[in-house]
Amino acid sequence: MGFRCRICGNLHDELLFDLAFDEPLHVAELDAEARARQVTSLGDFRILRRDEETHYFILGMIELPIIGTTEQLRYAAWTTLSATSFDAATAAYRERTAAGPFFGWVANDIPDYPPTAALPSQVYVRAGIRARIELEESSHPLAVEQRNGITLERVQMIVERQLHPPS
Repeated sequence: MGFRCRICGNLHDELLFDLAFDEPLHVAELDAEARARQVTSLGDFRILRRDEETHYFILGMIELPIIGTTEQLRYAAWTTLSATSFDAATAAYRERTAAGPFFGWVANDIPDYPPTAALPSQVYVRAGIRARIELEESSHPLAVEQRNGITLERVQMIVERQLHPPS
């Protein structure tokens, strides 16, 4: 499913790809030294120990169905977990079994939307693949598009901006 880019004019072979965040927002904001001291990386999981508090995160997929197709636009984003949910989710990953839902707060700001960090969500660990993040029902545009679908034209606009970020 290719498209002609409205920004550069080139034909791009793929319209769909996962848009991913390497780290939760609170981790990404740390300098390298602080990250080395305060963050434990465990694949799709992170533990942040800061100011006598411990924060737990899981990487999951926010999946938006594309209207009129069988495809999805997917964001690999981070969400928080409680300590108990973190333990259950990591155990499910190790055992390659499904688990959840676990409550969490989205831990990234996704471009092309109003702020998304701190949107309430439910996390579902899936057997053998990355967890699914389901946003709780709200009027936030990302939650609406996850629930109702996103147009192909909007997907193209989002992908173009990712390929050609503003200077």
